[in-house]
Amino acid sequence: MTSTTTRPKLDSPVSQLPPEILIRIFQVLVNDTLRCRDGPQSNAIACGRQSPCGPYAWIRVSHVCQQWRAVCLACPLLWSSITITHRTDLMQAMLERSRKVPLDVRSSAGT
Repeated sequence: MTSTTTRPKLDSPVSQLPPEILIRIFQVLVNDTLRCRDGPQSNAIACGRQSPCGPYAWIRVSHVCQQWRAVCLACPLLWSSITITHRTDLMQAMLERSRKVPLDVRSSAGT
């Protein structure tokens, strides 16, 4: 029996970006989410998104891969814009991850 051969790992260009560049990209996503949240309607149709839009929608990027999660968790500024919602678990996580950076706390009715 022959041994199974493994394919070489093919890294995509985005996986080779330095953390500083990923952080800037994630900051743009956070700001985009804030603009969507502050608009007249906080939904996908109002801001032209194809996916759900909410105050914490950007957090999905931290679930893409281990590298992105590590980058997100290491940057307290990404976690410093907190929207008061019924999701106290998310608000608590945001507070913990923002560490000691200044916070931007907002209220969002109906979120």
